[in-house]
Amino acid sequence: MSIRLNDLGAEPEELDELTAAVHTELLDTPVTEVAQARTEAPDGARAVDGGTVGELVVAMGASAALLRTVVQVLRAWRERRPERTVELTVGDATLVLGDATAEQQERAVEAFVAAVRRD
Repeated sequence: MSIRLNDLGAEPEELDELTAAVHTELLDTPVTEVAQARTEAPDGARAVDGGTVGELVVAMGASAALLRTVVQVLRAWRERRPERTVELTVGDATLVLGDATAEQQERAVEAFVAAVRRD
């Protein structure tokens, strides 16, 4: 699963710190591994810690319960500030958590879980 975090009010360094905090929160769940996404920076470009700011890669089984746990962590992060969005991608399925009602988000989460779960 790839996760892209965005906070419209954050500078790249702050977003990197926020990403590290989410990384730590996800490690408290039963996921297999969480890592910052890595890409090659163009010559002369500055990158924070060599990774892609705001992007994480999560290794986990695709059980519905674990997927919901990860989504709950990300929803809680997103709800702390309305300027934040989270995009989760597993294969061809993508879930965007942003400016939507709780009911709309729950329907989107359930559709996403149904599209990617393997249990």
